[in-house]
Amino acid sequence: ATKAPVELKDLPAPVQTTLQTDPIKQWTPTAAFLVTNADKTSYYEINLKKEDKTATIKMDKDGKAVK
Repeated sequence: ATKAPVELKDLPAPVQTTLQTDPIKQWTPTAAFLVTNADKTSYYEINLKKEDKTATIKMDKDGKAVK
């Protein structure tokens, strides 16, 4: 898989909308990447921060969680 950085402001609208919903909106996005798999499927990986904790979430271009 390849991983390319994406500006947070350039994330698709559905992804940005998901970031504004609970409980995710309690976290601050710090970085985002577009991950493209060998089979051409892709998803966004977003790093989040809340106080001293960090987390990573994955979602498709429609803002749905990716397992």
